[in-house]
Amino acid sequence: MEPRDFLRANDTSKWVRKSGRWVFSILVPLVAAVLLFVVLRAQIRGQQLPDFVIFIEALGFVVVIMAETWFLIRGMREHRDSNLQPSG
Repeated sequence: MEPRDFLRANDTSKWVRKSGRWVFSILVPLVAAVLLFVVLRAQIRGQQLPDFVIFIEALGFVVVIMAETWFLIRGMREHRDSNLQPSG
């Protein structure tokens, strides 16, 4: 197994795209979890939250569900394609 050459243009762009997927798949759920924490904390304290905060929270979870579903489908497709390629 040869070490990855980060100076090669085609390898670097592929590496950046893959790391971008990981960052996106971690940051979006993290932001949604923080928003959920804020909403729950306010509800426990009995504070009234503006409607747009609740809307943003719901929208965040819809985005998380859709993004993670898309990542799962893409990963399954890549796995299937890698199994179809002849090894050698």
